[in-house]
Amino acid sequence: MAFAAATPAIAAPPTPMQIVYNWTGFYVGGNAGYSWGHASSTAQSPTLGQFFGPAVYPSSQHLDGFIGGGQFGYNWQVNKSWVYGFETDFQGSAEKGTSFGCDTEGCQTHGSKIGWFGTTRVRLGFLITPTTLVYGTGGLAYGELKMSGFLDYNPFLGSTYSFSDTKIKMGTAIGAGIESAFAGTNWTWKVEYLHLDFGSLNGSTIETITGNPYTWNARFSDDIVRGGINYRIP
Repeated sequence: MAFAAATPAIAAPPTPMQIVYNWTGFYVGGNAGYSWGHASSTAQSPTLGQFFGPAVYPSSQHLDGFIGGGQFGYNWQVNKSWVYGFETDFQGSAEKGTSFGCDTEGCQTHGSKIGWFGTTRVRLGFLITPTTLVYGTGGLAYGELKMSGFLDYNPFLGSTYSFSDTKIKMGTAIGAGIESAFAGTNWTWKVEYLHLDFGSLNGSTIETITGNPYTWNARFSDDIVRGGINYRIP
């Protein structure tokens, strides 16, 4: 007599659904870092040219200091490899520097400072993993720049000049960075480098003895490295 043996099927455990991180959406965050800025300036007096030839005073200041602020942006994830978007940030700055020097015509002191700055940039990134993005970025920079100077020259005439001027200048920003998500959360961390070029700041003042104008020109640039945290708004 034959017996048919029936073996019950053993159900395989369900495969857990893999959660794929999606970069699309608004985000907001904060950052802090350090800068290695530079200001090169030239001041020129037409008055000394009447006696000793043209008087040109070049100087250079290193604008090192801490920076910190916040950022806001939006990402679009195009596919599993590419993400693009925009970001705007605003930074407080402790960047300032001074220079001092003397020559046969007198002694001069120049100072420069970046009081604050911000950028508005586009970002284009490549996903090396679903949760890690490397990107390039570029766009507009703006900031509050200050230049000041004092020169006591020509002891025979006793002529001096001094000036202090603060302006908001526009410029460019370009850089690169890496950003990665904390596992299972909407939080990301990032490290970023930016080079900022604010162009030139210039002006004139009046010499105390002759009443003639004294002109000056300064060019500002900045290199920053900063780390930050972002929260992607669901």
